[in-house]
Amino acid sequence: MKWSLLLILICLCSASHAFAQYEQLLDKSFADRARLLDAILYSTSDKTATCTAVINYAEQKSDKKLKHHAEVALLAYQANKSVDADYMANYQELLSKVRSDKLLYIYTLAGYARLLEINHQLIPAFEAKLRAHELYEHVSSTVYPYKNREIFELGRSYYRFENYDNALNCFHSIREQCTDSGFIVNIINLTALIHRERQVWDSAHYYFEVLNKIAEDKQETSWQLIAQLNRGHTYYKSGDIDTAYAMFMRAYNFAHEHGLDFGISEATATMAAISVKRGKYQHAKKYALEGVSKFGQHNSFFNDANIFDAQKLFESLAEIYYAEGRYKDAYLYMDSLVMVLDSANRRINLPAAANTVEKLLQSKYEQEQQNTLLAKEQKSQMRNALIAGIVLLAIISLLLLNRQRIRRKQLVAEKNAAEAKLSAAKMQLEDYTRSLQEKNSLVEKFTQDLEEYKAAEDAERRNQTLHQLEQATILTDDDWDKFKHMFEQVHSGYLHRLKEKLPDLTPGESRFMVLSKLKLSTKEMAGILGVGTSTIRKYKHQVRNKLNLPEDSDLDKIADVI
Repeated sequence: MKWSLLLILICLCSASHAFAQYEQLLDKSFADRARLLDAILYSTSDKTATCTAVINYAEQKSDKKLKHHAEVALLAYQANKSVDADYMANYQELLSKVRSDKLLYIYTLAGYARLLEINHQLIPAFEAKLRAHELYEHVSSTVYPYKNREIFELGRSYYRFENYDNALNCFHSIREQCTDSGFIVNIINLTALIHRERQVWDSAHYYFEVLNKIAEDKQETSWQLIAQLNRGHTYYKSGDIDTAYAMFMRAYNFAHEHGLDFGISEATATMAAISVKRGKYQHAKKYALEGVSKFGQHNSFFNDANIFDAQKLFESLAEIYYAEGRYKDAYLYMDSLVMVLDSANRRINLPAAANTVEKLLQSKYEQEQQNTLLAKEQKSQMRNALIAGIVLLAIISLLLLNRQRIRRKQLVAEKNAAEAKLSAAKMQLEDYTRSLQEKNSLVEKFTQDLEEYKAAEDAERRNQTLHQLEQATILTDDDWDKFKHMFEQVHSGYLHRLKEKLPDLTPGESRFMVLSKLKLSTKEMAGILGVGTSTIRKYKHQVRNKLNLPEDSDLDKIADVI
């Protein structure tokens, strides 16, 4: 009973932990969801069960994107076990479901391309890779984290169809960005193989040496063996048979030391072929039989990557048995060789496939050319429109500048006219003020003459004249209006401000404040206004009272600041 409860508790804890992991996948961007899902799948041994659990969890949470993502991952893992018509149909149905989600569609399309390759449908697989590449080409690897992997797979297809320039372009575009050692060693190996196919032997050896050094540093014995085998093939293809044989012997011993059967079968295939050429049939027979034995243990003769090694082994054994007079065995291995080659040809006729790919790329190139021409035409139209816009803008700018220049001239002319008018007004005011001052002088002289005349004998006449002078005024209303007009031209707005700030002033007090603005003395004011100095002092007193100022305050300063 206790053990049963403990087991149930452990199961509940495991389920709780799993659901906590799955919850992180909900409502995530494609990149975040991909990284988290990959991490979860990497940490489990039963990836099919985990994918199924994630799909069920996504259905419960109504997260369609997570569900489709996990379904693609599940199909990818199941593809290694079986590929039939139903399986292909499921993948195609999933492609139609995710078409609206660009990144998920790219991911699904790339997986579909790998599925087609597993099913030996290399041309449709290549077309799918090209369609996916058109979609992710301008998407950053941060947004679509599988981008470098897909470019590498596209490069491998280019290599398979002997389109080496495009293959190298793919590999070079991602080599500096790759952090995954699996990608790096594959890229270096394929780059070296391309140089070997082009018979650039030095470059091929260089890259194989780089591959071997990386494999040694990472203690990856399989890649160390691959580097040695490929160097042996390179020497063999370049005609250096002795060095090739020594390199294959080294790889053969290394494969035995580390229990790598694929290396034994591959090394013995070429070693047997070299021994046959040298007439050393016993050595050749020993290596060929061992190679066939290891081939059968670890691989199929009909694997595309090993067809050429199988061909060498069967050719060597057929020739050896023919030399020994064992014609039945010789024909047996010749039949096996024909079967291997026939199987390979049924899978893919490389020249025909390469021709199909070339046509496909040519069609894609022509489409790109049309797109380029269309883009150039659009660019040309945009450039012409831009030039026309610039010309129009230049014309408008010139018109505006000319208008501003004319306006500046007008403003300068108006300013000069205003300054001339102001100067003339100042001169008129000064002349008028001077005229009043001169009149004041005359009044003073008349007053003096009147006083002298009062002393004369004819008292009645003197009194009559005095009465006439006392009843007379120096400034009439017309004189005051004319004076105000000239004053306003010099001190614009003064009378209006005076009325706003001191609305209670009488007309006489207002005239007093105006004369104070002109800095006239009490006597000059009295003469101009035709009043006595006492009246002027009265005005001063009244204005001070209205402003609540002491008797010793200076009204001239107040008149200045108004």
